[in-house]
This record gives sequence, structure tokens and C-alpha cells, in this order.
Amino acid sequence: MTSPSLPPQSAQSQPQPHVQPQPYAQSQPHAQPHPTPGQPPHNPAFQGQPGPSAYPDRGVGDRGVGARRIAGWATLAGAVLVAIGSFLPWANVVLAGPVYGTDGDGVITLGVAVPVAILGLIAGLGKGRVWMFAATLFLGLIATAVGAYDLSNISSFVSGESMADLGPGLPVIVVGGLVVLGAAVYGMVKGRRG
Repeated sequence: MTSPSLPPQSAQSQPQPHVQPQPYAQSQPHAQPHPTPGQPPHNPAFQGQPGPSAYPDRGVGDRGVGARRIAGWATLAGAVLVAIGSFLPWANVVLAGPVYGTDGDGVITLGVAVPVAILGLIAGLGKGRVWMFAATLFLGLIATAVGAYDLSNISSFVSGESMADLGPGLPVIVVGGLVVLGAAVYGMVKGRRG
């Protein structure tokens, strides 16, 4: 007695091979690896941008050095004007001739101009400090006050001579003193460390 033949099984009824599920990290093609300790996380948005080390002078240096340089050279220029004015005639007296600054208070203004010029040169070369401009402010006040006083009292400066004309020295000293004062204030305000 023969057994009935079974119909051939279709391909769908054949058993399928077992497939291992992929881990989540491997199935994500764009997943980034975890950063190592001490290393900042990778951010594609900032890729190609320079880091802080690319600009070593930004935010960490002395941002006031440029202002102190400018103030230093201006201080030096003002001191040179004061020194020149100290040697020029401060007055011209009729029948007596010119009266030079070094014959009187010009010795004071010249003595002020020398340290101011030295401090201005130091600051102009980038070695200045804010306290230097405080010193030049004080010295500049002395030079300006002496020049302004003698300018307003020219008759007393020339020993009571009534026939006297103003010489170029005093106006030059006053202008130079004002330049020193302005540079000193600028150096103190703008020249602070960043």
C-alpha cells in the first residue's frame, strides 16, 4: 500500500535563516564616538573655526598698551614744545632787547620738560605704566601754570618794564603744557590693562 505523496512545499514555507539584530550604535551611521577624558566634544557646527589658541593675544593680553603708546608719543611731543619754549624769548623789551625764558622761570619749565620727555619716550616704546601718566599730569600742570602766569603778567616778568612785547616762548610753553595734560589724561583713562 503506497502512502499518498505530499505536495512540494513552497519557498515561503521553508525556514528562514536566523539574523542577528544589529546594535543601535552600529546601525546609526552618523553616531559620533564618545570624547576621551580631557578632550572637548566634537561639534560639526564649529568645524574649521580657529580655537582660542589661534589668537594668543586676544582677551588675555594688555589691551591698554596701544593707548599708552599713543599717549606716550603725545607726551613726548608736548615736552619738546615746553623745552623749546623755555629757550625762546618770552618778551621783547624796548631798548633792552629780548628776555629769554632761561633768564627767569624758563629754568623751571625746562626742568619739568626733561622728566616728562623721558616718561613719554618710555611709554611711547610700549614700556609705560598708568602711574607714569599721573606723574606727567602733575608735571604738566606745573609747566602750564608757570607759562600761563607769566603770560598774564608779562610786565612783572620783565622786571617792571612797561615797554615790552610778548615773545613766542610763553605761548609755545602753554601749548606744550596743554598737550602734556591731554596726553596724560588719555593715558590714564584709556591705557588701563584689559
